[in-house]
Amino acid sequence: MSEALQRSNHRSEARALLAEAMAYDPALAARYRSEGLWRDELLTDWLDRTVAATPEATAIVGTGESLTFAELAALSDRLAAGFRRLGIGMGDVVGVQLRNGPWWVAIHLALVRIGAVMTGIHLTFREAECERALGFGEAVAIVCERAMGDFAIAETMLALKRRLPALEHVVVAGGGPDGTIALESLRDEPGPVAERADASGPFIMLYTSGSTSRPKAVPLSHNNLLTNARGSAGVFGITAEDRIMAAGPFAHLYSLHAPHFSLLTGAAQVILPTYDKAAFVDLVETARPTVIFAVPAHVLPCLAEGLMDGRDWSSVRLLSIAGAAVSGELVRALDARLPNGRVVQLWGMTEMQAGLYTRPDDPVDFPAETCGRPSPGTEIRIASGDGEALPQGAEGELQVRGASVFPGYFRDPESNAEAFTRDRWFRTGDLAAIDAHGNVVLKGRIKDTVNRGGVKYSTREVEELLLDHPEIDQAAIVPAPHARLGEIGCAFAVARNDGAVTLDGLCAWLLERGIAKYKLPERLELVADMPLGPSRKIDKEALKAMAARTPANEAAQ
Repeated sequence: MSEALQRSNHRSEARALLAEAMAYDPALAARYRSEGLWRDELLTDWLDRTVAATPEATAIVGTGESLTFAELAALSDRLAAGFRRLGIGMGDVVGVQLRNGPWWVAIHLALVRIGAVMTGIHLTFREAECERALGFGEAVAIVCERAMGDFAIAETMLALKRRLPALEHVVVAGGGPDGTIALESLRDEPGPVAERADASGPFIMLYTSGSTSRPKAVPLSHNNLLTNARGSAGVFGITAEDRIMAAGPFAHLYSLHAPHFSLLTGAAQVILPTYDKAAFVDLVETARPTVIFAVPAHVLPCLAEGLMDGRDWSSVRLLSIAGAAVSGELVRALDARLPNGRVVQLWGMTEMQAGLYTRPDDPVDFPAETCGRPSPGTEIRIASGDGEALPQGAEGELQVRGASVFPGYFRDPESNAEAFTRDRWFRTGDLAAIDAHGNVVLKGRIKDTVNRGGVKYSTREVEELLLDHPEIDQAAIVPAPHARLGEIGCAFAVARNDGAVTLDGLCAWLLERGIAKYKLPERLELVADMPLGPSRKIDKEALKAMAARTPANEAAQ
């Protein structure tokens, strides 16, 4: 079989599998359309409306290069024509591994114009992770940097092209070695684009963080993500007067709030190319964002090192914090530093973007202690192990259903069978309860437990207390093997200001706060930095591996 025919076969198979993965329950799809949640719009429809209304309004600032919405549209249209000249079209998967910036947003829009499916590749991914993401999705092209640090990205992608049957094009920002295509050359000539994409078809395919399990491929449609952005923008009061900043990479779905809100409302985006704590704080002061999306790992170092002290954060009216380790202390510390703003806590997943959040007018106790109420178009319930809905206050699994929830994992029927109930509730794997105000209080992950001698407990309760400890910046607990008990809790911690932290001291501090003795950590590992996944969540799989390599303390309490 010729190489060209082999590539064509792989491309056809991938398109068919993606289309199959996007199959939605017909009754739910009809319901979402009748309720006005699914409007069969494309992201480029939002761009076109904004360009028609305010073509000269600023779309992107903060990178040394600013673009108006008209300029952004022109660049994305030329890139769309360039991708078409490469033979890329409807249903093809294209990987993008670039720093945040105008080109990233323009590529995102260009791929929509031609009906292609974007796969965001995290900048932290190296050869093995890139090969899996591009190969699993049968990507036909990758758009990447030439290099980052000691990682020769373009050369690595050329090597992957020789191994991956579907991968045909390596497009490099600024140009690359022989065998690659300069990204800038794709904008040289205007040209026609493909027919209009299906708003219920694949739009983006991202990978779960894999912090507690193997990463899975998540395809999402325009109807899924635009419903989420439209409803959330209304709740957050986003208007054309806002300046929206994402501290994280656009390859992470949480950060895509920034470009999607911008295209919907005509607000400007403040671009942080890659996260750096000093650059982040400086950009807030100089570019004056009004809305920021961040995770604890973005703001904790700034607080711990005093980088926010004496700085002007008066422009910020809304700071969204999302992640597994949002402590009450963190929320209150941030809230105190926003003279004109409020902190909201947001809970989301790659499988649906924003599912829950507190509201901007909530009292600070709500974001400090809960992750809020459902986003518009989202249903939630707390369910028992046998799938029965539980009453308010009862602890069980948080399950979600709604217009923003993805249809199913790509090429993973086993995970899909486990992930959805018969009536299409998605099992999040989070333990939670609903308080008297309707806010969801997370209790931990179902699999995030320690089984100590047959007695299981969730680690989240203990971790939240450790995060309030005055000498600890970051903390996580994972099970460590133990000859007699099977597992014990091993606490990993980053000490604050080189503070003296001991296991005995931590246990005494926890006991003073009412923790049962069997939940006390029985090992303590101090680390300079926590291992983080692509979305800057603590990588518990890496911690478990570290705990397994270190001999366990047999003198269990």
